[in-house]
This record gives sequence, C-alpha cells and structure tokens, in this order.
Amino acid sequence: MAVKTFAVPKTQGPRSIAQWKQFFFDREVVARAVGRGGVKALARFGAIVRRTAQTSMRYRKGASSPGSPPSAHKSKRLAGLKKLGRAKHNGALLREFLFSVRDPSGSTVVGPMGFKGKGQPVPSLMEHGGTRQAYSGETMAVKNPAGRDDRGRFYSRGVQLVKIGGKTLRYPARPYMRPALRKTAAKFPQAFRNGFTR
Repeated sequence: MAVKTFAVPKTQGPRSIAQWKQFFFDREVVARAVGRGGVKALARFGAIVRRTAQTSMRYRKGASSPGSPPSAHKSKRLAGLKKLGRAKHNGALLREFLFSVRDPSGSTVVGPMGFKGKGQPVPSLMEHGGTRQAYSGETMAVKNPAGRDDRGRFYSRGVQLVKIGGKTLRYPARPYMRPALRKTAAKFPQAFRNGFTR
C-alpha cells in the first residue's frame, strides 16, 4: 500500500479534476477496493500530507528562495468573486488545487491536478526544476522602477506585460510535495491504526 506524492501523475499523463474525481476517497469504487478502514486511513494520511504542503506555501508577493516551497499568490479579482459567492477559491491556484486520491495502481496520490498547458506543467517544474518553452503570445508581468528609456522619455514605476513567446523559461526547483511527505511519513502508522479503530 504505497504512498506516492508528485506534482503531476507521470505514468499516464496529466488528468483533469473531473477525471480524478472518480478516485476520490468518498467514492464507492474506492471503498470496495481497499475496504472501509483502509479508505479512512489513506484519506486521513492523504489529508495530512495535503495540508502540510499547503501550509508550506506562504502567502507573499515575491518569489520564494530556490529550494524552498513556492509562494502562494492571491488573485484580487477571484478573491472579490469569492466574497460574492461566485468563486470557490481566492486564486492561489497551486496552494488551493491540491487533492488527495487513490490512484488506479493502488497508491495514494497527493498533488495539484487539472492544470492545462503545453509541455511540462508548471506545478511539476516547481517541484523538480527544469525548463520549458514559452508558448506563442504568452506574456509575463515585469515590475519596472521609475526612470527614463533610451530616448530620454520618462516612464513611471509599475507593472508591464512583456511578450515572452518562444523564450526558454528556467524554473529552479522549489519542492513542496516531497518535503510534505517526509515531514508527515512518521504519522502514517497512527493514521492507519485509527482508520480501523474509529
């Protein structure tokens, strides 16, 4: 009964949230496969790993240091929609879109799912590090200090969208799932025992 954590399932390619829902621990097919006590134990441990990974991503404006868990960035627009009851999350996608499911192979998988994109998904790059090619039309927000351009014209401080299509983007590793598993692995035996005693 292995427990695996990784940013994106690697054996069968990325899955959407809808595809993974059939493996959530409250589904009858999962309960039949591992038994009620096993479901309770695996669900409890998966929740512990998930919460540990989430809390390791601190809400901050800047990027975290390479080697440490990534920062969580809130979207003001989505936070406003959440207050109106029109959104289920505040826009910190990586932090809030972590799930715990039973993989068809029999493992418990904890990590972000449902991220679409070309090439290797960013959540996996954040976990392991690596590079990807920016897709055509992709932009990046760049903060500029106040100053003058090469023609002497003054420009104010602010955020500017810069086109980066075709450029190679490098991602230093900022692991968040592996540290969460290491930190909580010792709690698994107790979680498993409690699954059969409560």
